[in-house]
Amino acid sequence: MINFIPDSGEKISCFTKQLLPGIEETEVRCVSSGQTIRLAAALPLDESFSVWQPIARGGCPLHPEWNSVQTTASIIKGAPVHQLVAQGGRNTVTIAVAEPLHRVQIKTGVREETAEIICKITLQLPTEQEEYRTVIRIDTRHLPYEQSLQEVTKWWESNAIPAIVPKEAKEPMYSTWYAFHQNLTPQEILQECRLARQLGMRTVLLDDGWQTDDTHRGYAYCGDWNPAISKVGQMETLVNNLHTEGMRVILWYNLAYVGTLSSGVERFAGMYLGPAVRKCYTLDPRYKEVREYWAATLAKAVRDWKLDGLKLDFIDSFERTEQDLITEKMDIPSLEKAVQVMLEEIYRAVFAINHNILIEFRQNYIGPAMRQYANIFRVADCPADAFQNRLGAVHLRLMAGNTAVHSDMLMWDRTQPPELAARQLIQVLCAVPQISVRLSKLNAEHYEMLKFLLDFWCVHKNLLTEAELHPTGPETNYAQIVFYTDTEEMILCYDQNTVKLSGKGTAYIVNGTASDRVLVRLGGTYHAEIMDCMGSRIQKTILSGDWREIEIPISGVMILKKESGA
Repeated sequence: MINFIPDSGEKISCFTKQLLPGIEETEVRCVSSGQTIRLAAALPLDESFSVWQPIARGGCPLHPEWNSVQTTASIIKGAPVHQLVAQGGRNTVTIAVAEPLHRVQIKTGVREETAEIICKITLQLPTEQEEYRTVIRIDTRHLPYEQSLQEVTKWWESNAIPAIVPKEAKEPMYSTWYAFHQNLTPQEILQECRLARQLGMRTVLLDDGWQTDDTHRGYAYCGDWNPAISKVGQMETLVNNLHTEGMRVILWYNLAYVGTLSSGVERFAGMYLGPAVRKCYTLDPRYKEVREYWAATLAKAVRDWKLDGLKLDFIDSFERTEQDLITEKMDIPSLEKAVQVMLEEIYRAVFAINHNILIEFRQNYIGPAMRQYANIFRVADCPADAFQNRLGAVHLRLMAGNTAVHSDMLMWDRTQPPELAARQLIQVLCAVPQISVRLSKLNAEHYEMLKFLLDFWCVHKNLLTEAELHPTGPETNYAQIVFYTDTEEMILCYDQNTVKLSGKGTAYIVNGTASDRVLVRLGGTYHAEIMDCMGSRIQKTILSGDWREIEIPISGVMILKKESGA
């Protein structure tokens, strides 16, 4: 049994019990008054090889105790889970905390004297004087690391029921951000959306720019939230026109910032978190006026403009500052609790108007509490970084449950060969694609590539979004991802071009590697069809035997249908 014991001077009670072989829970109790408490435990080194963290950029090696690997989470950032993983992707220890709101820090490091892993957990308690309770879950079962993480997600769900996820949340979307930034016009929006609709996209996300005549980026003009006539015309007219074209509309809002050049900057004077930085203030949701403003503003937009969804940005900016003071005008002293109440009020207000409302949150605010208020989690901004987009998508998928996981918006160099441009989409097939290129400016090859891969994704959407994903270990940066049901399997090859078929029936191999060769263990006879990234058939043949080296074009796809009885 692993026992967490207090590592601070506070009066803390810890009670550990075994639920199942390999699964323990430690209940932590104390009286909270805003203090920090610390707990520590010694974990077996076992075969630990790397560390998995919810918002890390790839697998992290073990560190010594004096330079421990650190996972920090609160309602606005990350999630309170930290995992030690054996080489090959087997769980050695998963530590998760039930705390959904307040700051949690989990650190692990190797103690040189004993060859143990020392785990330290720090909890920043609520400022209110109250009885505090939370639970630490420890999983030492030798099972696939992804399974342990998925069980943590289900454990969190027992205390925080996720928002409804409409089927529309798991359909490809078009985003204006990388394609236009703030240089929007209603004519161009409509033109791009007509093309997007032809390519299988049914939703457009109108990003930053619709609310200001400025085109210099930044957030100096955030705060008024009136449509810029030069950019979108009359918003209700634009939304109606987009609906007529068969496109749903999601509108971007920055929940945190009020620009110094906005006409509303004086409205919230005295209700900001610290001074202005880069021409904008950060709102303080501990004031009732701030929370009521946002619930009313967003509800009015959804109702008046017939919006289908909201992209709520910069929630991770609600952080304490050195100048942070609690005033008598604050009705909720805890910043974390205030953020939760604000999001709850927003969700309740817009859901009452549209029960199928789509709400997107961005990585890194993706913890257990956040699934209550959003039905889409999107990978954090990584323009043209296909590698990071893949890592972010897998991280989200491993702990998002049924919440829709979207790629960061996809963009690419329009001068590249189509097989290289295709990597942007192929690297994130495990997520719902968001496309953000000027479709009207694509050459014929890029258009055909995008059409083929989006069609492929849509045809296999259930397999890619509903089936459990099985990525190789985090130390490989998910070099290969496998999905399977009883009748089919999908193998996404990235940095591993060796494939072992399960023999379940139909197999799809996507070549996301830098090589045009894939080594496949067949174990039977298959009817094979090989296509390039534009959907052109390269070969149709019958394959049999054991191991075969097969030529699949870079960014190409092979479909293998097992011969009956083979």
